[in-house]
Amino acid sequence: TSLRLTWSGDIRLHGCTGCCMRWHFTVNGLECDSTVDGQVYQAQNLNIHRISTITGYCRHVSGLPLLQGQHKIQFNVGNCPFTDDLYDAYTGHHSNSRIIIEEIAPTRSPPSLPPPGPPIYIYQPNWRQCTWSAKNDDRDYGDFGHCSFTKQRDDTWLKVSYHGDIRVIQHHSGRWFFRIDGAECTVPDSIDAELYQSISFNNHRPAAITGYCRSAGGSRIRKGMHNVILSISRAIGRDMYTCWNSVCRMVIEEVPPPANAFPDAGGTCGGTAIGASCVFPFSYKGKSYSQCTTVEREQSWCATQGGDVGSHNKWGYCICNKKISTSATAYMPQWEQYTWKGLNSRINHGVVREIVFIKESDQTSLRVSWHGDIRIRGCTNCCGRWFFTIDGEECSSPQPIDAVVYQSNDINLHRLATVGGICESELENGAYSIAAGTRRIQFRVGQCPSFGPVSDPYTGWSYVSRIVVEELPTPKPVRPPQSIGFVPNYKQCAFNKLNKGEDQGVIIQCPFVKRETGSYLRLTYEGDIRLAGCNVCCMRWYFTVDGAECSVPATIDAVVYITGNVNHHRPGTVSGLCGGLGAGGSLKKGERNVQFRVGKCNAFETSDAYTCWNSACRVIVEEVPPPQ
Repeated sequence: TSLRLTWSGDIRLHGCTGCCMRWHFTVNGLECDSTVDGQVYQAQNLNIHRISTITGYCRHVSGLPLLQGQHKIQFNVGNCPFTDDLYDAYTGHHSNSRIIIEEIAPTRSPPSLPPPGPPIYIYQPNWRQCTWSAKNDDRDYGDFGHCSFTKQRDDTWLKVSYHGDIRVIQHHSGRWFFRIDGAECTVPDSIDAELYQSISFNNHRPAAITGYCRSAGGSRIRKGMHNVILSISRAIGRDMYTCWNSVCRMVIEEVPPPANAFPDAGGTCGGTAIGASCVFPFSYKGKSYSQCTTVEREQSWCATQGGDVGSHNKWGYCICNKKISTSATAYMPQWEQYTWKGLNSRINHGVVREIVFIKESDQTSLRVSWHGDIRIRGCTNCCGRWFFTIDGEECSSPQPIDAVVYQSNDINLHRLATVGGICESELENGAYSIAAGTRRIQFRVGQCPSFGPVSDPYTGWSYVSRIVVEELPTPKPVRPPQSIGFVPNYKQCAFNKLNKGEDQGVIIQCPFVKRETGSYLRLTYEGDIRLAGCNVCCMRWYFTVDGAECSVPATIDAVVYITGNVNHHRPGTVSGLCGGLGAGGSLKKGERNVQFRVGKCNAFETSDAYTCWNSACRVIVEEVPPPQ
């Protein structure tokens, strides 16, 4: 269907000669392919208020049809296309103004049989970010915060993430976990993290709790509104803390199912049934079927309603271990997630876990990440290293994907860590370094260079650990002609053993060519951050774009706070989505200078900070459309 969008009300231009202003509609922050707009031009300075009607039809945005579900309709004013100048505009006056939105059905075609294959799914990012600034939540039980989200399809999954501070103190243990509509994720597993420490130590650090979920509380997460909650519970002792003196956020994203996904038991996939189970018998062209059939289709299929199969009867495919159908010219995320609860690996050298991923193209990159516990103990001035290999070899383009844990004193500290990055496929001697086909990806542990064997390492713990693999196309700063749907645009700036001892200023610069005005930037730092040489001290790591911190919706930062003079290097993740800077409005297209910085916390003195010690670190910049 199309949307007919109408503005009826006053619009006016004043205080200029030879000038022009434009009023236009957007849907979900973007203009329709057939723009719905109107312009006012005046050759002399007049102040005339007049009733105007601006109306038109919208069916496609960025080459994509408008799907059913919730859409945000906006009536905007701005400059005319032939000038960047803005003038004194006025919208609405003493009379009533109104916006009218109508859903218009296309011309009905005669009833027909079900289509010969599953409908094409053209992927478009659907996400939302909820932020809290210095919430300073000291509860030991209950709900930290919630974020509502409208899911557009039944057959997709949810990716949920928390980025921010978590802490326990003394000999205590605590758990943070997600609930969706009141229940924890059950397919494939919980999305959670636990902290434990053996001594009295007050250490605030950033954490990234993330995972993918299909079902919560045993029920499939269907399209519609859902309430995502981050909850807290303590296991031993008390004094947990969440979101101290920094911005923390929840990010919710709707993603297509993974490459290794299966439907609910007994369900179908594709077709028009949206996962419903087969109903037998059913009839088609006068013949009755008591089992799945391949008549007129390449795959076996069935009806999910009794009676004769026709234009109003729903149907689906019976064999469902195939990837969702897509267009050859449209981008479709390809990813897999492997989870283990209570992994508790004590291996001190070698492969902790190996997974298999089917890569579709020679030229694409692989983004791999570990989300789970890593720990060493029983030693002082000691170090352990965790890293990825692909088919037994570490990534070299552009850098290894690893993390180190170093501690100056003996402490048993179980803490969530993210080890991740993008490994690019390079053409070498006529062959690509990460070719299409079956790739074996290993997550390993070993000793740090110039250090002895790892002392009592621990990988995974009582909560759920996961490895996520994503296949990424070559980024495209310029949208290719004839492309439809979402076209990824991203950049990774990676360094190995940067060893930056600065306490103030820029750590990493990552110039990025932004393709659209009004889109958001997802900014992520993965790597070592450390604070030492002080007692009751705090340092802050944060992003800027063109020298200014993000303000839409909030800054993207993380803090490290310690009591007691300790020297602990651990991986940290700083991540968030940015839509604008200060009073400057949305981020404009063109080259943007993304910087990752360090500085002192408010009300604290500058202390000894360190970034990217003896391991790889990276900034990843991704351009995404506006949120729902």
